[in-house]
Amino acid sequence: VEALLGAGADPDLGLSNGESPLWGAALGGHEAVVSALLGAGANASAAREDGVGPLHVAAQAGSERIVSALLAAGA
Repeated sequence: VEALLGAGADPDLGLSNGESPLWGAALGGHEAVVSALLGAGANASAAREDGVGPLHVAAQAGSERIVSALLAAGA
């Protein structure tokens, strides 16, 4: 992920339904990926078209550190 971001990849480029890389990383509990994406400027509040965002899925998964990181980034 860091190599892609370093090469200029858009941290918010996602699927047509609004699932972003940050959304997927939060869902999967991937703290290092969440940190890298937020560090690259990913939108912490971006949500799918149904309104479910990274904060929602991290909270549902019980990922307290990811929830904290997302809140600190403005989610």
